[in-house]
Amino acid sequence: ADNDVFEQLVSKELAQQFQLEIQDMPIGMRNVFLMSREEHLSVNEIAGKLSISSQTVKNQITSALKRLRAKYQAH
Repeated sequence: ADNDVFEQLVSKELAQQFQLEIQDMPIGMRNVFLMSREEHLSVNEIAGKLSISSQTVKNQITSALKRLRAKYQAH
């Protein structure tokens, strides 16, 4: 039971850190990342809504994921 509580605390802390890191992203990157991950929009849907190329959307998502991986591989 103590282990479950500990795991919940660690999970909650990681989720908070994750949200803070997303908030620290440049606005364009953050918008693209959230549209992809939270709104579940496709690359083409995001590109259309933001009037940017699909390659720019892909680049922004890749950059956001690299940023998050770099942050959390250090922990």
